[in-house]
Amino acid sequence: MRTQEAAGFIETFGFLPAVEAADVCLKTANVSLVSKQNSGGGLVTIIIRGDVGAVKAAIEAGTMAADRVGKVVSTHVIARPVTELNALLAGTTEKTAPVVSQPEAESQPETVVTEGTMETNGSSAPTMDELQAFRTVELRNMARQLSDFPMSKQEIKFAKKDALIQAMVEYHQRVK
Repeated sequence: MRTQEAAGFIETFGFLPAVEAADVCLKTANVSLVSKQNSGGGLVTIIIRGDVGAVKAAIEAGTMAADRVGKVVSTHVIARPVTELNALLAGTTEKTAPVVSQPEAESQPETVVTEGTMETNGSSAPTMDELQAFRTVELRNMARQLSDFPMSKQEIKFAKKDALIQAMVEYHQRVK
């Protein structure tokens, strides 16, 4: 990747518009797809590189295509990004599981989220305080993994943090 190449970004709400944007960008001009970033909350950003004119044309065409199948949140072109941005722009194409850091507290049990289950060292059910440490999107993902969770997928999708925490506490009390 040359350092003087322009960088173009299209951020969409959802995966499908991002795929459509990337496809059209690559077909429109001589650009290359650098990465796809999942920002969370359904936001997906594609990053392309190439000559300034090619990137501008590709971003414009990709934006129009993505708008036909979904929602474009934002677009941007950086004509000559500084060299230090290359590592950021060439980031991973998949988002890894979020690392949740909790404030240090004496003898606070550690919450571990594994495939389909949530376990707390020392007890079988997480406390409200432990659940408060998670972001809403993480709580939604955990709720989707629990079998027989009292909320439907649609309810989970729009649930607020407090409602998710309450449902999880009730769920864990029920399955004890």
